[in-house]
Amino acid sequence: RKAADQRDVKAQVSLAKMHHQGHGIPRRFNEAMVWYRKEADKGHADAQFYLGVIYDEGQGVPQSPEEAAVWYRKAAEQGHVE
Repeated sequence: RKAADQRDVKAQVSLAKMHHQGHGIPRRFNEAMVWYRKEADKGHADAQFYLGVIYDEGQGVPQSPEEAAVWYRKAAEQGHVE
């Protein structure tokens, strides 16, 4: 968390994934959104992809295939292949 608070990109995305997937901590989709969004807005492809997943599956947000497609497209434009 300390590295993420200090704007370390890798740490922010890792912390987001921990909250999103519940690795070592309880799942908190809203917290995952905050951290993914910080990096997605800066163009981080993994963060953009996982925001797509959150919207696609309606995890802590209203399900929105349209919003998911926006984030999936941004990630794909940067070579994200999942």
